[in-house]
Amino acid sequence: MGDSVKLSESIELFRESADQYTYFRLWGNVNSTAAALEIKPILLSANSNLLLDLSGVSSLTSTGVGLLFELYDKLSASGHKLILVSPSYRVDEILELTGFGNLFPRAESRESAAGMLS
Repeated sequence: MGDSVKLSESIELFRESADQYTYFRLWGNVNSTAAALEIKPILLSANSNLLLDLSGVSSLTSTGVGLLFELYDKLSASGHKLILVSPSYRVDEILELTGFGNLFPRAESRESAAGMLS
């Protein structure tokens, strides 16, 4: 069973660990440096494959995109994967506009993301 943490008025995070991965679901607006800094230490604490559900993210700034890069680099260096689960339309749009749409693997559900790890 996982745990949910309300980080601020605009951000909530759910975390659950499984055998092959850590699953995070993020809700809210990742639209400031302060918001990204709140999330960063929690996400970077994952020492396994990371499934990051962004279906509840309504806003993502360049700082949030930078955090995704940092996660991707950290996990790749340790032989793990970062998979974006069901990113919201807004997140997809921002990744496409910045030219990074193809960098991050995506899955429609947690189950399909877990299947990508095999």
